[in-house]
Amino acid sequence: MEAVKVQDITPGDLPWKIRYDASRCTLCGSCVAACSFRAINAKVEKRRMVFSEGDFPEPQQRFSAVPVIRQVHSLKHYCRGCGICEKVCPNDAIGPVRNIDNRHSIVTRCVAGDAIKRGGRKNLEATVRTLDKMRIGRISQMTDPSLDAQRHSFDMLAPFGRILPAGKLPLTVNAAGKL
Repeated sequence: MEAVKVQDITPGDLPWKIRYDASRCTLCGSCVAACSFRAINAKVEKRRMVFSEGDFPEPQQRFSAVPVIRQVHSLKHYCRGCGICEKVCPNDAIGPVRNIDNRHSIVTRCVAGDAIKRGGRKNLEATVRTLDKMRIGRISQMTDPSLDAQRHSFDMLAPFGRILPAGKLPLTVNAAGKL
């Protein structure tokens, strides 16, 4: 048995857990082939069975190799909860389940740092925000630039969202030699 290090990723650290029912699985491999995130693998595990034959208990051990489907515990290949494995499984033997007690945001922030976010409101909290509760009556309420200010970056090389070569930038030089 291997020792588990403090920094190792466990299933409890990830946002989704894979529900797998070995009694329903026929090991067709369609779930492993369909997973585009490579979050599940087919493995062979060693199982121990203790049994006793005869009238007197004399425990004996027998080992066997059992093929199973397991979740990958990695920050690169983790389950995103898309449910494609559940859709392609003919026997409903596998599927994603939301992990309520995950530490994914803490683990990834410590490992990879916190990148600059763009593209709308941040969805870090599970609670519903005040802006999401608001009802929109007019288009002008929906397109208020102050609500979306963090999404936009105003670069000199991309006015109006277009990339222009240096000669076509809308800049002029005055008599004093200033822009």
